[in-house]
Amino acid sequence: MGIRIIAVGKIKTDFYKSACDEYMKRLSRYCKVEVIEIRSHSGNRYEENIKRESKDMLKYVRRDRVNVLLDERGKMLSSKDFANMLESWMSKGKGEIVFFIGGTDGVDAKVKERLDIRIALSRMTFTHEMARVILLEQIYRAFRIKNGEPYHH
Repeated sequence: MGIRIIAVGKIKTDFYKSACDEYMKRLSRYCKVEVIEIRSHSGNRYEENIKRESKDMLKYVRRDRVNVLLDERGKMLSSKDFANMLESWMSKGKGEIVFFIGGTDGVDAKVKERLDIRIALSRMTFTHEMARVILLEQIYRAFRIKNGEPYHH
């Protein structure tokens, strides 16, 4: 079972890169995690940017995977609920769990329709760099919870 993160844009800030690297290293003892960065489109043509980024994201959607969109309007979960959901997805025998992090302007409705579930990290809005760090930390925490290992409450 692997986890893949499809994220629009690159992490440019060193301390976010370091945090991502640290969680990727910690997660390596539990599962394979891969991050794929999709080109971010900028400019003042927001709808066109969303369509282009969303089209690139949809290339990674497959029915034999669990496809999860991070969305501030998605389902709110506690860390324990997220750990239970992750375990449930893994027990279904699908090849991978794929998390999608959209661009600055969001994602097209087609992405929301094609993915299996939308979850929220918070009702607050985070930068995409922060969202990636928080997601990696929560995946790591989920493995710790499910393995009965200590974690910060």
